[in-house]
Amino acid sequence: MNTTNYTIELLIAGISTTLWLLLLSMAIWGNWLMAWLPAVGNELVTVLILFPFVYMIGVLGDRLSSGLVSPLEDRIRKRYFPSEDEYKRARSITYVRHEPLIKLFEYNSVRVRICRNWCFNGVLILISWMILMFSSHSPVPYGSRGSVFFFSVIFLSATIGAAFFGLRKLLKKDMEYLKIQSEM
Repeated sequence: MNTTNYTIELLIAGISTTLWLLLLSMAIWGNWLMAWLPAVGNELVTVLILFPFVYMIGVLGDRLSSGLVSPLEDRIRKRYFPSEDEYKRARSITYVRHEPLIKLFEYNSVRVRICRNWCFNGVLILISWMILMFSSHSPVPYGSRGSVFFFSVIFLSATIGAAFFGLRKLLKKDMEYLKIQSEM
């Protein structure tokens, strides 16, 4: 995988992590940050100011989500490879003998990271949004909060569930490919 792709993945993770951090900060402290950003004046300057922060938050979010999902990854891996050494050996054999599969594994690893990050960040966005919805700083009018809350929970829960099931499917497929290729 090249560095540009990985940087973009971390920026995507950083954007979703930044979103729940902003929602939570708005629920606690109000709209001060959102009022400050347009005051910078130039959108390009604002993006350039936020870019390194979003990237670093993406790195931290990726590490956190990886740590939280690693028990699931280990459980799936153990179904196909009882030990970590067997898994690493199969992976090495596959990478040496089956070069076309390397691109498939790298592509799947991108998808795994995006699903993993959305499982982690999606839950935190949902929680932060619910807190903001019922805080005194809510941007949603009081009379509309129930319907907006209901739609938000349904929509975010569906996307989080889809990401989780996609993550499980991708991890299983990778292990199946590795098992088959390492036995050839």
